[in-house]
Amino acid sequence: MLKDLNGYIRALVPEEGYRSISGTGQMKNYLHCEEGSDDMPAHIRTSLTSTTLGLSIHSGKLLLGTWQAIYLWEHRSTGSFRKLAIHAIGDFENSNKNR
Repeated sequence: MLKDLNGYIRALVPEEGYRSISGTGQMKNYLHCEEGSDDMPAHIRTSLTSTTLGLSIHSGKLLLGTWQAIYLWEHRSTGSFRKLAIHAIGDFENSNKNR
């Protein structure tokens, strides 16, 4: 599945430039390339994929369907150090309710 997702996003946003949505016409180079040739394609891919995620947890377990998973997708050719921020909102169930 990951190979298919990666292949699709790379076909949708090629590294070397872009053409019209119809796939015809002249290939145009990206203008923004200050951090390398993968700079602009990475920006576009990031705008097309999620940068935030809401998840449900019940009784201390993550609620995902049978075929669901969570992926952190790096769109740059050379990865970099990333930080993950987690914000939890909800009620904490105290196992000792007699207190």
